[in-house]
Amino acid sequence: RLMGLNKSVPMDQDLYDGNFNTPAIKLQPHGHLTLFPEGSGEKLDATHKIQAITGAQTAIMSKKNLERRFPWLNTNGLEGGCLGLESEGWCDTWNFLQSIILRNKYLGVDYIHGEVVYMKNHCWNKVENDDLRVFEAHVLLPESKRVFPIEFAKIVIAAAGQSGKLGRMAGIGTGRGPLYMDIPVEPRRGYIFEVECKEGPGLNFPLLSDPSGIFIRRDGYLNRYLIGKLPDPDNHEEKIPQNMYGDVDPDYFEQVIIPAVQYRIPGFKNYTLMGSRPVDYDYNYEDGSPIIGIHPIVTEVMMATGFNGRGAMYGPAVGRAIRSEERRVGKE
Repeated sequence: RLMGLNKSVPMDQDLYDGNFNTPAIKLQPHGHLTLFPEGSGEKLDATHKIQAITGAQTAIMSKKNLERRFPWLNTNGLEGGCLGLESEGWCDTWNFLQSIILRNKYLGVDYIHGEVVYMKNHCWNKVENDDLRVFEAHVLLPESKRVFPIEFAKIVIAAAGQSGKLGRMAGIGTGRGPLYMDIPVEPRRGYIFEVECKEGPGLNFPLLSDPSGIFIRRDGYLNRYLIGKLPDPDNHEEKIPQNMYGDVDPDYFEQVIIPAVQYRIPGFKNYTLMGSRPVDYDYNYEDGSPIIGIHPIVTEVMMATGFNGRGAMYGPAVGRAIRSEERRVGKE
């Protein structure tokens, strides 16, 4: 809500009036509604207790409460739901990211756009000086044959679906003993579908997450919705069929996506598919949860990955947590 004030980039007041960059992330402050299947009452209660301990304002909703508050929702097969009451919503994540990047540059951060092609740790033994630059990495710059060398003391691996590959370059997943285990994150291809439906839910429509993996949110105010499906944690071999051009096969939407949507929200009976776009989720194939913190063996490496499409939500808080942890370990 305050990005327009605290993430703006000031300019020379003699030349410009105000700020060069004033973020416009189009925040929609609606809650998130996570539905739980029948028989998961204990899990629902445990989740709510954890959220309450951390200060999140959420409410457990029974089937009857869901039906009263959201009459467009089919509650068959549901135990209930968990609804966020404040400090939740969605925004223009691309605008959000560009605003953060521009602000960082203003504060002195250097961005090097390229691909890491080599990484070497020159010292595997623990040293007293945490600032000793024991790592070396080579970054291949795009559209050139130039390689940018970097020496550093610590690294944060936040490479989304390529985090496992980058970790192996750093020796995580190529050694013996505990280092045999790599960072269990891989890219999983998914698609976001843009759908228009005049009979769909109106403004009283939180971002909906269904037990089937389907998620739906309103896109603007003109009866348009964004629909997708998160990777199935029980089906590691799941692959979305593609047509001869590499795009998603239209039959996938007709046979998998829209039937699940129409079952949960009957108002989607008459719809128009406006388009689709691919998205690669950084998926933790061990248990689907994010991986955050310092590697237990290679302590120069910190990890922030496996967000499974929720990077824009987790990113700011995880960034602060990683920085705080690095400072704490440095003091110790």
